[in-house]
Amino acid sequence: AGDVLVGIASSGPHTNGYSLIRRLLDERPGVADDAGLVDALLEPHRTYLPTIAAFSEAGVEPKALAHITGGGIFDNLPRVLPSHLGARLDLSTWGVPELFATLVDWGGLADSEAFRVWNMGIGLVAVVGEVDSGALVQMGHRVIGAVIDIGDSAGTDSDRVVLEGAWR
Repeated sequence: AGDVLVGIASSGPHTNGYSLIRRLLDERPGVADDAGLVDALLEPHRTYLPTIAAFSEAGVEPKALAHITGGGIFDNLPRVLPSHLGARLDLSTWGVPELFATLVDWGGLADSEAFRVWNMGIGLVAVVGEVDSGALVQMGHRVIGAVIDIGDSAGTDSDRVVLEGAWR
């Protein structure tokens, strides 16, 4: 407990949630003609290896890494935490990309569903001690551009991931 959760930005939906995206596009004829939307949906999956390598080179070894894939933060983050710990995420700490906000609006999705389907702008979460979090964020900005302290780990009785704050 007391570890910091550091989020590393995604480059888009990566490879997850495209069945729902396809359905939402099918319900809106002509919207797929929007070049900006198409570009955002086709953005290649970011590789996190350079960021992880930079962490190691600087002597910062994350206690755990969670790749936010299918199942979103709700399914992937608990897999790397001990069973007695959960994650408390402050949604106001990062800017959810406009693409996800648009998709959430089109689908009328609750936050809990959106954060289970998509990465919502965070593609990798590093679990680090408090002393390493500042260095990790600074180093990450130099390597990848968007690394944010998004929350912490805490003891839990039930919910493994708790979303706090507002993302819009």
